[in-house]
Amino acid sequence: MGVQYLSDEYMAAGNVALEESAEVAAAVDGLTLAMAFEVSDGPDGDFEHYISVKDGKVEIGRGHLPDADATIRNSYKTSAKLSQGTLSNQMGFMTGKIKISGSMGVLMKHSRALDVIQETLSGLDIDY
Repeated sequence: MGVQYLSDEYMAAGNVALEESAEVAAAVDGLTLAMAFEVSDGPDGDFEHYISVKDGKVEIGRGHLPDADATIRNSYKTSAKLSQGTLSNQMGFMTGKIKISGSMGVLMKHSRALDVIQETLSGLDIDY
């Protein structure tokens, strides 16, 4: 049995996986990035979570992240599809399932690092 997607346990397991990944370390070397996520219709209602990259370390967690470079808004269902690889970020954005505010340029500039982070997190044993 895996961890519930986007739960506190998921965040803890994700932080371990991100910290242990040499590929993630290489991808985020020298980057500073703060991304906030607002997720609607989750199992326990609406909530926020974040990805923070600073000093070669990636941290994910639940809660509000002030001063984010960008904020992503989507539903829990859409977020799960992104994690499972059944929906691409581009298609989600183009179809209106993902809304972005803040610096789109920062997201595009760091898209490779974000892909590596997402791939690492998708490798967890996750219950959706």
